[in-house]
Amino acid sequence: AQDEERFAREAQLLAELPDIRRLLEHHLRPDVEPSPAVHSVYGSRLLELLSIDRRWTETQVPAIFCDAPAPLGEAAWRGFVHAHKAHRTFLELLRAWYEKALATAEPAAEHPSDYERDLSTHMIDLYAAEVIDLSNTTLLGRFFARSSPARRRAILHSIGFRLQNTDEPLEPGLAERLERHSARTGGTALH
Repeated sequence: AQDEERFAREAQLLAELPDIRRLLEHHLRPDVEPSPAVHSVYGSRLLELLSIDRRWTETQVPAIFCDAPAPLGEAAWRGFVHAHKAHRTFLELLRAWYEKALATAEPAAEHPSDYERDLSTHMIDLYAAEVIDLSNTTLLGRFFARSSPARRRAILHSIGFRLQNTDEPLEPGLAERLERHSARTGGTALH
């Protein structure tokens, strides 16, 4: 009975998709909806939008993460970074925003904002998944190069804490990669 209800709801949603798409597109227009809060919701719900209609969502990324007016795109980006874990698909879809965010972040700050901690976590997750590495040509490498020693230690500590508090097995080679980087940057051991 529950499966039948779920299938009925999904069938209704699929039938209504053209109307839903038009409504969402309407509210993405800055002249209609100038509120950064609305764009923040689009960013924080990017995964749901992708799972409902990937092709449509991919075509709407420029409108969701728009550059003009700047506060709308920034709100969508911050909503996304706060609500989602990093993933290869997101990096491929939003590489320009990752680049922009890391170029404007203040990694040398001794007390990073919640947003900068979330952004650091994205970089750590992409590194742990072997999507990016720590060379100076990658996103994380450039971020580390601009970071203060205290910030580097904090990020490495965060990685160690997350690894210590997980029941999931480590990716093959992850501990060794982190240990090598910890030694190079003067961080503490991760075990």
